[in-house]
Amino acid sequence: MNANGTQASGADLRARRRSLGLSQETVARTAMCSTGYVRLLESGFAPGRSDVLPRVIAALTTSEAPADNRGLAKERDDGAHDRL
Repeated sequence: MNANGTQASGADLRARRRSLGLSQETVARTAMCSTGYVRLLESGFAPGRSDVLPRVIAALTTSEAPADNRGLAKERDDGAHDRL
């Protein structure tokens, strides 16, 4: 479920993650699940019942970029790091 009570699609999850500049690995770590599960959700897998999906959505809802990014590394989708 997303903020307005409807089911979030895989494309919605991917778009939100990318807009936040987060890697799948970062979202998985925050949601306490595997990177593979985040990948499945983003590809459209819709679990019938899951304790993980709400945690993934929460990770994408509460994540914000740090106010001061100087000197911090940002993960890219390919797992590499860019300096901010």
